Amino acid sequence: MKTIISTTKTAVLGFVLLFSSFLKAQDEAYAYRGGIADGHTMEAVENNTCGTPFHQFAYFGGIGDGSSFELLENSPCTATPFHQFAYYGGNGDGYALEFMRVCPVTPPAPVIGASSDNICLNQTVTFSDTSNTAVIWKWTFPGGTLVAPSTINSKNPVVRYTTAGTYSVTLEATNADGTSTVTETNFITVNATASITATTPGSRCGAGSVTISATPNTGTVKWYNAATGGTLLFTGNSFNTPSISTTTTYYAEAFNGCVSATRTAVTATINTVPTITGTGSTSCTGGTFTLTATPSAGTVSWYDAASGGNLLGTGTVFNTPNITATTSYYAETSTATCTSTRIEVKAVVNNTAAPTGDATQVLCGPKTLADLVVTGTAIKWYDAATGGNLLPPSTPIVYGTTYYASQTANGCESASRLAVTVEACLATSNVGGREAVLYPNPVSDILNVKYPSEIASIEIYSMTGQLISKHHENSSHYRMNVQKLTSGVYLLKVHTKDGKTETYKIIKK
Repeated sequence: MKTIISTTKTAVLGFVLLFSSFLKAQDEAYAYRGGIADGHTMEAVENNTCGTPFHQFAYFGGIGDGSSFELLENSPCTATPFHQFAYYGGNGDGYALEFMRVCPVTPPAPVIGASSDNICLNQTVTFSDTSNTAVIWKWTFPGGTLVAPSTINSKNPVVRYTTAGTYSVTLEATNADGTSTVTETNFITVNATASITATTPGSRCGAGSVTISATPNTGTVKWYNAATGGTLLFTGNSFNTPSISTTTTYYAEAFNGCVSATRTAVTATINTVPTITGTGSTSCTGGTFTLTATPSAGTVSWYDAASGGNLLGTGTVFNTPNITATTSYYAETSTATCTSTRIEVKAVVNNTAAPTGDATQVLCGPKTLADLVVTGTAIKWYDAATGGNLLPPSTPIVYGTTYYASQTANGCESASRLAVTVEACLATSNVGGREAVLYPNPVSDILNVKYPSEIASIEIYSMTGQLISKHHENSSHYRMNVQKLTSGVYLLKVHTKDGKTETYKIIKK
């Protein structure tokens, strides 16, 4: 049997030309004739529609030829172009006839699809022909690399892109009716992997927020609290951390739609703030003071103000200039990273004041310094305003003498002293041995009159015997205001409850 393949509507063999007048559309009948002594009959050979496979039969005979029939088949329309064959025999000669196909020609119309058209470097794309009409594919991927087991003839190849850029894709698709080619220009965009190109760590002294930053080659920065996983804390190139009290590492990740392969560590450093203590100095008279400071670390600096001010010196020991009043100085210590707060260190001048009391005091009879009345603490008596001799409190009073008293407070004796002049009282006793005590005398304003028994009244007379004033009292101690008296000498009579009278001379200053 001989087979001839063709896709044109051309008659094959001269025998076909002889019987071309018998051809019809779709249903055609062919007569096959035998040679000598063969029966002259004609058998219709029919094609049925392109659907169900059909059969055509030819019958032939001839001398020496086998009287049999041959099965002719049409292939389905969707398969490779089919052939129909007619076989003619006679005298050993064989002839073949090819039928023309009768189905429409429909080559594929490929449509390129992709799992993603915008990817990151080193990511893959799965391609597809969404038309579903091809049976053979041939792909072209400029800039891409096939991922095994994919080949250029795979229906759905997987392709990896390792260089950033924009790439085209070409598909050549084939079916039984032909081949079509489609190209998608600039179809796949491959983004460069983002990365951190520079970082700026931050630091501060003591607890608080720290500013750190990172610079990406493209896109922006995401900040995390772990090298992988963790919590997203902030998005942006510059990050103000929450308040922290210890050095903490944060992790920057570049992001431009694509994430950097690794995160970059950026440290927020908390530097220890040094501490400082100080020791002041005390003087009773002023002068130069030595102040000291003890730092936990660093170098000590001395200033004349709690902030700002003038730098006076450095070092743990500071000698002040000559001062006469209490003065505050301020010390701080600095390390390479941090400076302490300033502390106050005082140079204290204790200028203790002199005690207070009447400058003239009147006593009667034998008395000692302990009988003088002054106000102050730790009183000391001297026989001179400065220097002189220290007198014990038991020293007997010499009337008409001036004594000098100091007091001591906060460990310092007053530089100045209170001068006290002691006068004897001018008393004349009319009652055996009993005397009134009058002080101060001379007097300026208030005259104290003290008597061993209760006073009934007091009278003041001029030296000529004129009554100046009279005061009724019921007390053994009377304070009399003589401020209105003019300066001079007066007589004072004291009348007691028990009927006694005593006369005294007073001097009004």
